[in-house]
Amino acid sequence: MIVIGDIMLDRWIEGSAKRISPEAPIPILQEHNQHETLGGAANVANNCSHLRMPTSLFGAVGYDRSGDIVKDLLKKTYIDFHYLPWMACAKTTTKTRFVETSMQFPFIKHVMRWDDEAKFINKFFTDGLMQRLVTDEPIIISDYNKGVVTKELMDRLHSWTHYTFIDPKQHPETYRGAFLVKPNMKEYVEWNGRFDPKSADEFRKKYHWNNLVVTDSDNGIHLVDENGLYFHATTECAGVVDVAGAGDTVIAILAWAVTQGWDMVEAVQMANRGATSVVSRAGVVPVDMIDIMGHVTYDFDDDIVFTNGVFDILHEGHKQLLKFAKEQGKKLVVGINSDASVKRLKGADRPINKQAHRKMMLEMLGIADVVTIFDDDTPMQLIKELRPNIIVKGGDYEIDEVVGHEIAHVEIFPTVEGYSTTRIIEETK
Repeated sequence: MIVIGDIMLDRWIEGSAKRISPEAPIPILQEHNQHETLGGAANVANNCSHLRMPTSLFGAVGYDRSGDIVKDLLKKTYIDFHYLPWMACAKTTTKTRFVETSMQFPFIKHVMRWDDEAKFINKFFTDGLMQRLVTDEPIIISDYNKGVVTKELMDRLHSWTHYTFIDPKQHPETYRGAFLVKPNMKEYVEWNGRFDPKSADEFRKKYHWNNLVVTDSDNGIHLVDENGLYFHATTECAGVVDVAGAGDTVIAILAWAVTQGWDMVEAVQMANRGATSVVSRAGVVPVDMIDIMGHVTYDFDDDIVFTNGVFDILHEGHKQLLKFAKEQGKKLVVGINSDASVKRLKGADRPINKQAHRKMMLEMLGIADVVTIFDDDTPMQLIKELRPNIIVKGGDYEIDEVVGHEIAHVEIFPTVEGYSTTRIIEETK
């Protein structure tokens, strides 16, 4: 997944506010703790990464302390950060939130927010970005109107990939031709007045968007899809602790779900579930699969089957294994090792085929319901998050050698004689 947009630093100053200032009618915050988290496009990328997607982030930060902190935080993730620097005099957008966290309040209480920012002048960014994009992967645009995203950039990206997922802050014309645009209700009303499905569909058509998704706070999420069909996902949140970062979570889940093969209704259901989980926790917290799976129309409790591998060169043995796995349940999820993971496991000359190609070829077989990429050496974290009922592996494994055998029932598919990726590679040398 490629994420492009305005990168920010979120700084949190936490404390207790037990008295009012004698100088003005404002609370006095006694600081207990201070920490920083990734914000804006960086938070979107962090959510994508936590959903086990190989993620590249393109953006700009200033030559300042906040920019250094952002880069340090990104180094602790699996995000591939393409740093496109801006003018030395510019600032990294920094949002400092002063929050009350004492036990006097059942939820977090925001006392004040201080934004320190300077708008980025996009002079060379678009050309530099387009030179660095090497595949037609789906793109998330995290636009906070700080200067990175322009109409020129959007026009060039639309011609480069079909899948553009937009979190907007500018005039809707900026995003003409997008696959999906996700304003919140306040933004939508400013664009087009009171929301109703019919006018929303007309508005969607006006700007040639395939899908319009409107987040509506505790009223859930509204969808108008490419066929004009309307769907409303109602919220299940018992109590809102903190809404910061919820929009970033929603756009990340929508992009993940669509690119993993889910339909738009299912994608919105999962995004709604993820947002509900995020706003029930304090601070900007990335979502993971535990937060979103099980909320879609499928019953995952008994029906999900999982298998994994490199699938570098697809052959008949792979096809038969996948068919066997599909027969074990209702929903088949296939995990494939990322390119970086394969290189660590099999050497610098592997994989033969890049992860995007391997994923596409598996999807074209039409057997798996979802094909997802993981970056770890084993799929254990993915299995923990997914909680499958059954794990299927090939006949070269014993049950107690299968990663995840402690979590799910394991089925071994006998090896199909005569088919081996290693053998195919050796024969071509």
